[in-house]
Amino acid sequence: MMKVARWFTAIAAMVLAIIWLTPFGIALFGSFKTPENPRRKSILEATDSWGLENYCDFWTGVDLPMKVVNSIAVSTIASVLAVALAFPIAYAISIGKSKMRWLVLVFCVFAFSLPDESMVYPIYVAAKALGVYGQIWVPGVTLGILGSAFAVFLFTAVMVKVPNEMIEAARIDGADRNQIFFNVITPIMRTTILAVLTLTFMAAWNNYIFPLLLLPENDAQTIPLALQSAATQWSDPEHGGTNYYYLSAGAILSAIPSIVFFLIFQKSLVRGVTIGSSR
Repeated sequence: MMKVARWFTAIAAMVLAIIWLTPFGIALFGSFKTPENPRRKSILEATDSWGLENYCDFWTGVDLPMKVVNSIAVSTIASVLAVALAFPIAYAISIGKSKMRWLVLVFCVFAFSLPDESMVYPIYVAAKALGVYGQIWVPGVTLGILGSAFAVFLFTAVMVKVPNEMIEAARIDGADRNQIFFNVITPIMRTTILAVLTLTFMAAWNNYIFPLLLLPENDAQTIPLALQSAATQWSDPEHGGTNYYYLSAGAILSAIPSIVFFLIFQKSLVRGVTIGSSR
């Protein structure tokens, strides 16, 4: 019976993986096609012409290296700021045993449950009023502050699992709150910090609405905006519609940096999210 259950689980996982990978496979397959009139052909239609033309066109057409640098800048600012804000708050309400703990957690859950569309206009107005509209650090700071709500929730869930005996032992040895924070809690939470950095980095990397409204200049735009501009550029009805092969190549190129980043920090992500359940 146990073997049957394992086989069923394995088959179900394989089917789900195939379903999940199918759109990526279609995009990858179509990105190498170079038909004479791509705007009049389906991405699934057979062709005898193959090459890297779509990748080269997208690389130069949207200035992809600059968009990657911009995305890295926005995502780095957002992830570092989210951790810098959330970690001390989580320490105060979990290790410090603050009476406001549940109120803070409820507020954090409410904050990261709000859709971006409900917050982007006030932030747009504030950026205009402060004279910082169009500066690349503005969406990074915005996403970092918003991402800190989720980070507080995750940090707290792990910190409450830290044994009280360890904290009491440090206090008996004469450690104050700052020493406990830097010398006891921070080393324990290292993998969780990396996990939060990874999650917030990926969320900022894929965010579309805030860079769209806060970065009007092409030189400051991020990768999701590059895909949008490419779709607009190649969606001229007078010329037959959209070149999906070109957009498929753009989607593949745009996904590579985030996939590489995820693979590098994959182990830290898994350990950081599950560390609390192991104690």
